[in-house]
Amino acid sequence: MNLLETARLLIRPFAMTDLPAAHQLLDHDIRWSGSGITLEQRRERLQREVNLAQWADTDNLFGYRAIVLKATQELIGICGFLPILHTAQQQRLFWPQLFGEVEPPHDYAALDLEIGYALGNQHRQQGYAVEALFALLEYGFGELQIKQLFAATNRSNAGSIALMQRVGMRIAHNPERLDEDWPDGPGVMGVIENYLTRPTPYAQINAVVHRLWTSVRRALGAHFVGLYLYGSLASGDFNLETSDIDFLVVTAAELPPEQIERLAQMHQRLWDTGLPWASKLEGSYLPQAALRRYDPKAPPCPQVNEGRFYLAQQGEDWIIQRYILREQGIVVDGPALLPLIDPVQPAELRQAVLGFLHGWWEPMLANPIRLQSSEYQAYAVLTMCRALHTLIHGTIASKPAAAHWAQAYLGEPWRNVIAEALVWRSDQSFDHFEAVLILIRLTIDQGNQSNDTYERSNQKTPR
Repeated sequence: MNLLETARLLIRPFAMTDLPAAHQLLDHDIRWSGSGITLEQRRERLQREVNLAQWADTDNLFGYRAIVLKATQELIGICGFLPILHTAQQQRLFWPQLFGEVEPPHDYAALDLEIGYALGNQHRQQGYAVEALFALLEYGFGELQIKQLFAATNRSNAGSIALMQRVGMRIAHNPERLDEDWPDGPGVMGVIENYLTRPTPYAQINAVVHRLWTSVRRALGAHFVGLYLYGSLASGDFNLETSDIDFLVVTAAELPPEQIERLAQMHQRLWDTGLPWASKLEGSYLPQAALRRYDPKAPPCPQVNEGRFYLAQQGEDWIIQRYILREQGIVVDGPALLPLIDPVQPAELRQAVLGFLHGWWEPMLANPIRLQSSEYQAYAVLTMCRALHTLIHGTIASKPAAAHWAQAYLGEPWRNVIAEALVWRSDQSFDHFEAVLILIRLTIDQGNQSNDTYERSNQKTPR
């Protein structure tokens, strides 16, 4: 591990030229090794960290690294991976709390990997520690494929405990040492499993979802009920090049203004991380009572879309999203969705699709500026296939499944156009402007026809 980079930080191996800054930071500012450490003593300890970082037998993994501000190259902290031997006694004390085990898995010491960290006093409360810790976690889980990582601290170190919780660690307190911690064992231990492997098949998506989850729980506190994924991630047609990360946060009740402001600031911090998928987050914050059924008169709720945070009412397409959430939604954290959402009837789905066609796509026939791009043409073709499938069958299929069905349903000349849309990528041209306009009109006409048929079938015969 030679260099890790975040939006604001560099995490790099120490060099002996760091000695003056390291002595000032570690021995005068935060007193990392206690009081009275001389410059010569720090020289010896720094040399040990330099040597550990160059130890090829451990793939240059161990040893503390320097946390440096990109903008100024100032040393502001240290962090790194440390081998840790958890004794049988420590496992007996902590494992039941951390893993829900009544008895530890074995009665001998276990070698694990721990994260150590410290930050200069004047650089705390600015998000640097969270930024550095996430960089270490995602290197360990991504590059090293580590199953779980630990951290430990004193029970009096509230800042360190809060940091462990903020990145998503489960926390356990030593039940046998209530007045002191070291040297026999830590007062508090944390563990976190490899979150890059779940809840989706995509590590880079899971990294952003984990950040969202930890940030939302912290911002909402007792207002948080659950976090869920839906849209293409749930329906099976997610595309790494073109798809968004559709999410829903369920809250205990309608959020007060100060809570909404905290969410707005939280999302800005997420965008500021520079994570590639942070800008692709698209979702809503909905009170649990409003989740059960669509209500066009419901008050506006917080929304996130295309890098914007705002308040808006749920549109009629929310009927479709509720169906996907109920039938296919991915639970990140919280109760199951099935009991929280009333069944969505086929007629409701058809009406929602028809409303979406009239409200969004029909105006585009008169002003087709968006349809000049290859990306939007391909998106339109697959969306029309899905709309047609819902209008005919009264269910929601994934875009690939609906596209294959539409190829058979529509036949030529649409078969080849749909096939091209299915495999389109951002570096390719998709030039079917006139065909796309015709397909949109065809789909709207089908929706109007289906609606007329449904209304006639529900008319009562006069007595």
